[in-house]
Amino acid sequence: MNPRKNRRPRFDVVQSFDVIGLFLIIVIANTHLILGNFSAKLIFLPDAFLSGDWWRLFTFPFVHTGWYHLFLDAGAFLFLYTDLPEKRAAGRFLCVGISSLFSLAAVWLTSPEIHLLGLNGLSGIGHGLMAFSTLQMALTPENRRIGAAAFGLLVAKSLYELLTGDVLFHFGLCGTPMPASHAGGILGGIFLFTLQARKP
Repeated sequence: MNPRKNRRPRFDVVQSFDVIGLFLIIVIANTHLILGNFSAKLIFLPDAFLSGDWWRLFTFPFVHTGWYHLFLDAGAFLFLYTDLPEKRAAGRFLCVGISSLFSLAAVWLTSPEIHLLGLNGLSGIGHGLMAFSTLQMALTPENRRIGAAAFGLLVAKSLYELLTGDVLFHFGLCGTPMPASHAGGILGGIFLFTLQARKP
């Protein structure tokens, strides 16, 4: 008997570094909730970005307007991130980056309010990761119906938000809603799924 076959898999600390790193970034980006010194230097403002504040492209998703906003977005994001079918850190970062870019582009192109209010929060990325995960789930025979139903509900939610301007589960506690960010994130998730499907 080969003893290696009976060994239980060990917890790989290296593979968890990206999760720990993202958690720390979220904590640091939201210290203003404790100190009460909110600054607009990390949120995405198109004019400031085009004037040279390039870091806003990377920092805006991690900043939140209040505790409820933080727990709602960050909790869903970290759960979806760790549950991604892609287990390599580079692949998971790619999922986050594409979802973020699609979400930002959708708001920038359709919501003039972004020039005055800016954009921040992880919900757009969360919608992208959920779209990607549910579509991947729909590929498996045992989870096909659940994955298809979850994706359909996600799209229906986003369409409702776009048509009404009312973002579900915000309850007025997450700043000014930007429904296009959720729709853009979903498009990013679909794009990711299409890329994955093209792989041999």
